[in-house]
Amino acid sequence: MGNAEKIPKNIQVITADGSLRIHYTWLTIYTIRFLLAAMVWDGFLLWFLVAQVADSRNPTFHPVLVALGVTGVLITYVALAHVVNTTEIRVNKHDLETKVGPFPWPGNSMFRVDSILKLESGRGTGRLMPRWSANVSVNDRCGEKKMLITNLARADQAEYIVAMISEFLRESRA
Repeated sequence: MGNAEKIPKNIQVITADGSLRIHYTWLTIYTIRFLLAAMVWDGFLLWFLVAQVADSRNPTFHPVLVALGVTGVLITYVALAHVVNTTEIRVNKHDLETKVGPFPWPGNSMFRVDSILKLESGRGTGRLMPRWSANVSVNDRCGEKKMLITNLARADQAEYIVAMISEFLRESRA
């Protein structure tokens, strides 16, 4: 595989037993910023709740407080998922599979290799990214374009993943 010398940051490639595995870690500077924001949010909520309990003569329980608490839990979950999660792409002669984990997150997919016409890198709006993110999509024989990976931090990561998978598929079909 000729692109091994130019592996972008956050990507690890393993070729063994007739298969290709690409690992992408989600941790970026934007994730750290989001994690800090989650800590500030949760700290504020904790302070507010302690202040409410300490003021025992007038404790208030309000639906807005519940909404703020749920928002805090969601922000913390997203931040922690982006710290520990990885995306693994497995390619063999038959299947192209994407798995996300260890925290549950949307994005798992499976494609039959014989149904793939080509892979493309592109740009989209990013979650946790300042303005945009890179993505990898699969064009299948039915004319459909389906996302393989979204929210990559840099375009070179998407281009590298497309190049590695395309090269592997060419070699395995030969």
